[in-house]
Amino acid sequence: SHSGNLKIEQISELANDLGIPDFEKSIANCYIFKNYQMQHNDYSKENYSNLVARNSKKLFNILEKIVDERNNVAHGWVENRISFSDIDNEYIEYIHYLSKSILEILILSLFNTKYNHGKLYFIGKPIEVYDHHIIGINNKGSLLKKNDYLYAIKDKAKKILRIESLQKDLKDIDEISEYNVDIGIGFTKHCDLNIDKNYEFYCDTIPFH
Repeated sequence: SHSGNLKIEQISELANDLGIPDFEKSIANCYIFKNYQMQHNDYSKENYSNLVARNSKKLFNILEKIVDERNNVAHGWVENRISFSDIDNEYIEYIHYLSKSILEILILSLFNTKYNHGKLYFIGKPIEVYDHHIIGINNKGSLLKKNDYLYAIKDKAKKILRIESLQKDLKDIDEISEYNVDIGIGFTKHCDLNIDKNYEFYCDTIPFH
């Protein structure tokens, strides 16, 4: 129902109304958005960190251009529109990664809230961890399926992880339909994942009684 054009300031204001502060910086530091920006603009980790600290708004220039262009079109002020090749090669990809980052932050915020109110089911710690993105764990009372989200926490580190693959008895499956079985869970591998055996895992499912 928001009537304005969603530049990064308006997006951050809406997130703040939901109780999510510093949304702009959260997007900039989200691994999805960060990886896109570093690859697309050839930033080093140090240069990117400095940019986020000094002037993160620069990272949202394309969003600003899209909103400004929309306004120009709406008011009939357009002489030279954005070319289709620029839209196809740059703008769509940018919005794709921006949107995925926003979704990731919103889901993490939702799970943080549920965790803080005791609304998540504790599965346990991994029995084994392979290459920082695959865990062996007993599912206890949780019936999981591919694309479900798990919440992982260790000290101050909190992660939201989407199940990319499931295995039982070394066979790939789409869902777990049994309780108290050892399973393998694979998550999308990325540089900021780094899961280890000290993480506690929770899910958003109702356990058996």
